[in-house]
This record gives sequence, C-alpha cells and structure tokens, in this order.
Amino acid sequence: PAESIAPSPGFHQEWIRAAKGGRRATCDFVDYSGPLAEGVLLANAAWRSGGGFDWDSKAFKPGGNGKAEEFIHSEFREGWKV
Repeated sequence: PAESIAPSPGFHQEWIRAAKGGRRATCDFVDYSGPLAEGVLLANAAWRSGGGFDWDSKAFKPGGNGKAEEFIHSEFREGWKV
C-alpha cells in the first residue's frame, strides 16, 4: 500500500516544530494527549480529595468538592512564580 503518513524526523523534532506553529505532530498533544493528561490528573485529584467533582474547564476550577481545590491549585512560597 502507498504510504499515507510521512516519515517522522523523531518525536522531539515533531513536538518542537508543532510548538513553534508548524505542522501538527503525529502524536498530537492539542486534541489528544493534552485532554487525556488533564483527565488523568483530575481523576487523581478526585481520588485524593475523597470524591468526585464537577469540572469547569473554562474557569479551571472544580465545583461540588471544596477539598479538590487544594489538589488543583497550589500556594507557592514568596519569590517563586509559575
């Protein structure tokens, strides 16, 4: 069969090119791995807080479980910025 996917220069180069606004990486982090990682991390926050919660992805805030907030947003010592 004819090749349908161009040969990869390597995932590091693909990621760098995509991050700089070039062609999308084969393992797309915008539509696939980003939301997947977010879901896994939110599941971890739900487990650690002892229950589920509603998630407002636009405001980046949990609802219905106040304890979950401490696993979503951290307080940093003075002098540190993220």
